[in-house]
Formats: sequence, structure tokens, C-alpha cells
Amino acid sequence: MDPFQPIAGISLELYADLCVAMKDTNGDRNACAAIAQQRGVAPDAWFAAQDGWNQRMADPSLMGRVALAYMPIYQAALAKSGPAATCTYREYVSMLAAINVIGPEQMYARCGVSGVEWSQISTYWANELVKNQGQYPTLNNDVVVEKQRIQTGGAPMRRGDDGVGQRPEVGDLAARAQALVETQFKAGDDCRVHWSDGNKYPGRVAEVRDGRVHVTFPNGSAQWIEQRWVEKA
Repeated sequence: MDPFQPIAGISLELYADLCVAMKDTNGDRNACAAIAQQRGVAPDAWFAAQDGWNQRMADPSLMGRVALAYMPIYQAALAKSGPAATCTYREYVSMLAAINVIGPEQMYARCGVSGVEWSQISTYWANELVKNQGQYPTLNNDVVVEKQRIQTGGAPMRRGDDGVGQRPEVGDLAARAQALVETQFKAGDDCRVHWSDGNKYPGRVAEVRDGRVHVTFPNGSAQWIEQRWVEKA
């Protein structure tokens, strides 16, 4: 079975859009059903899709493929719904340390963020720290020091407390999330392959593994291509 096949007619992209629309319902089934209905989705279909997509994301046999594909799609949908939540590096370190000391729910309350806002903040900083590792050489030590401070009674920083650190532009998260969506491939996607002769040739994604895409071409041939040479059609 294709793990990205729509469930009850609801694709992963539509599921993400609906989750964003329902983010302030606290899981209230009646409220979720009403929102689904407003968007032309029958409540029964929504609940079936919710159960089904959650099962696929948690399915160990899929090795996290669905969850990894969902994360940037959800962040892109979330960014479209309003200004993205941001924080400075020091605030992020304090929130990260607080999660390890007092748990996520207490961190949200004490740092003045919601779970949705933290998902935006952590997505931005996870990408930033990978992209620009050299700019944050003391990250691990900074988190350890902050954990020790909180463990000894110090209060974690609230979002907005840091009047010194540079705050990321709110548009960054939307752009980065959308860029991640554009690089996500799944079986059945139409694509174009950049070839050594300078042309782009149409194909279809058969499989994605270890940074390579198995592409089938209209003439029946197939080949593994490095993902950087493949783009969505």
C-alpha cells in the first residue's frame, strides 16, 4: 500500500490544512466536526482520516516516512494562517532546556508559548542550527548551563524577555517550510530530471531512499538519481 494514499478522500496536504484550522479547538470533536463540515469534508471522513494518518505516522514499518513528510507540509500550512512565532537564540535555548527539566506543558505555560507556537519556533531553529552550525558552536554547552540554572530554581526565559538577541524575521519560517515541501518526493509524483546535456526530462518518482530518487521515464527506462538533480513537475 502506498503510505501517502489519501484516507477517506483526504490527502496529507488537506489533512495538514484541516489540522491548522482546528489548532485552537483543543481537540473538541464537535468543534472539529463543524470546521471539517465548513470546508466540505464530512465529519466521519475527517475522523477516519485523523485516525488513519496518525496510525501511518506512528507505524514503525514506515520508518517515520509519513511523519517526516508531514512536518514541513504542516509548517507551511501553519505559516499561511498567520504570522509565524519566533524567538531569539537565547530564548530558544531556555525553552529547550526547560522542556528537559519541567516537561513541555510546564514550559509552554512558563515561557508564554503554545504547543503550536513551539512547533514553529523549534522548526525554525532546528533548520537554522543545521544550516549555520558554525554560528552556534556553544549550543550544547549553552543548553547544559541553562538546564542547571533552571534545576536550581531559575525561571526559564519567556518569549520576548531577551532584549539583546536578534529576532528572526517572521517570513523566514514560511519560506523555509515551503522550501522543504518542494523537496519532498513520494511515489507517483511527476518530476523533471536535470540531465548532463543541460535539458530537463520528465519522469515519475517510483521510490525515494538515502537522498536518491528512483525515477521511471516515459520510454520505460528507470534510474536512481541524486535528489539534488530532481525537481517536482
